[in-house]
Amino acid sequence: MIGLVNRSLHARKKTRAIVLQNKLADTSFIGGQFVFFSAQWLVLTICALSPLKVNSAAPESVLAIAGNYFGHAYNGANLDPVTTVMAFDDNGRFMGRYKVDDESRPFEGTLSGLIQEGERAFSMEWTDMDGEGFVYMEFNKDYSAFVGSWTTTDGDEQFPWNGKRQ
Repeated sequence: MIGLVNRSLHARKKTRAIVLQNKLADTSFIGGQFVFFSAQWLVLTICALSPLKVNSAAPESVLAIAGNYFGHAYNGANLDPVTTVMAFDDNGRFMGRYKVDDESRPFEGTLSGLIQEGERAFSMEWTDMDGEGFVYMEFNKDYSAFVGSWTTTDGDEQFPWNGKRQ
């Protein structure tokens, strides 16, 4: 598992770096119009877009992770209780969040960018008030629990994050 975690997190870091390096422009969806603002040239392009309804849902093997999980994640100098919630909207879009019960101040974060790395293994990005990074979770056969690890975007150290379905 460690080899897969290292390869997966390294690939995610590399992709993130490329995205950050190429972020020279900004796009927005304003009033039913797609607007492109270039940071290098004064260019404004507006294209009318028709809203598209996506009828494809995520595969069952991915949807199986949806649920509320209670466990622990390394935070600061110890393991703190964490509630991890993973869900999908009607179009199969992943939505995740977590709450860490830190002894000094509980805080919440979001999970995004879900990638299936193996049969029951997933990676995603985490974001909270302390920063951002990547998390890797491997689920047991009935998806009732996961063991995993997290890292920051620029860190090589991995820290535990686990959960059991509520």
